[in-house]
Amino acid sequence: MYNAKHTDSLNSVKHTIITKWRTDLVRLYPGFYNEEMLIKEASIYFDFLLEMDIPVEQHAISQRIPEMCEHFINKNIPLTHITLSNQLWIDSILHLVQEDDVGKSMPIATMRKLVWRVLEYERVFLEQYNRLCSATDTGARSSLE
Repeated sequence: MYNAKHTDSLNSVKHTIITKWRTDLVRLYPGFYNEEMLIKEASIYFDFLLEMDIPVEQHAISQRIPEMCEHFINKNIPLTHITLSNQLWIDSILHLVQEDDVGKSMPIATMRKLVWRVLEYERVFLEQYNRLCSATDTGARSSLE
């Protein structure tokens, strides 16, 4: 089961996980993202991942999702960036399990819960993104009629 000891251990490798995720994302999309902003947002996201006792929908980060969705829509950032970003988070977590002593000592139940948190965030994000797109499409159609 997950406990404070695991939070402390994961916090000790926060920089390692974020750096791997950022490096992989920037390698795939060179020049697309502001790297300083990526690190700032990744730090907030990582903290969210560790706050597993708060359901995704009730977490403060969920309140930022509509704004983020609008940003993605306004900047024409494809949804594939969201899914790939989450895949890279999972890969960074699993890389830790494979390559780092902290990761190797982490209970598999904790790592599964961490990966599930990434997937739950993606689900909530995509649901809100779809709602926003549907509302925008409906508004656009209404203005054409």
